[in-house]
Amino acid sequence: RVTLIIDVGAMMDMAKEIKVDIKAQLESSAKKPKEQPSDYKVLIVDDSKMDRTLMQKALEPLGVSLVEATNGVEALNIIKSGEHDIDAMLIDIEMPRMDGYTLAGEIRKYSKYRNLPLIAVTSRTSKTDRLRGVEVGMTEYITKPYSPEYLENVVRKNLKLG
Repeated sequence: RVTLIIDVGAMMDMAKEIKVDIKAQLESSAKKPKEQPSDYKVLIVDDSKMDRTLMQKALEPLGVSLVEATNGVEALNIIKSGEHDIDAMLIDIEMPRMDGYTLAGEIRKYSKYRNLPLIAVTSRTSKTDRLRGVEVGMTEYITKPYSPEYLENVVRKNLKLG
């Protein structure tokens, strides 16, 4: 049995000494409004350098910022680190270490990323693959080959760039 005696007066005096600028904290923790396309970050996840380059070229006209990962594990680490405020992801399905389906499932476990656009970009065209994409939380499912304009429009729509 433990008896705890608290000196309320002393606690109140200590509390008065603590100064916190709540307004400054709220402002720093609030997301800055995105005013231009370059404020948006798209994470491209593909093990093929050529495919990542094609996606970059397709998104150049949009003017968004791009971050790259070569597999699902790397992408998940980028998301978890919080270093980049990712607004959408382009995800290949077939990758080493962690495939696109597993990556999407892992990302959807975090409530913070429940509405993050996850766009599958893959050569898998079967109905089964599309359904699996929907099941794990993919927002869109683009099959290769695709036109650069189509990829740009899908990303534009998902970022609500008008």
